[in-house]
Amino acid sequence: MIDPRAAALRDRLRWRLVAAAATPATGTGEVDPAVAGAYLRGLVADGADALAVLAHTGRGPY
Repeated sequence: MIDPRAAALRDRLRWRLVAAAATPATGTGEVDPAVAGAYLRGLVADGADALAVLAHTGRGPY
């Protein structure tokens, strides 16, 4: 059985666009807050209703 809090979130997000956002990083692997902020704001401005950050999309070798 699904936790009621998870069910409520699922229901709130149903039929919404949830963008699985990348994490912009420098060549040394550090997150650039200014670039990340602009990127995330851009996703919302382009129509994303929610952002999935640090989420696994099921792609990749693992």
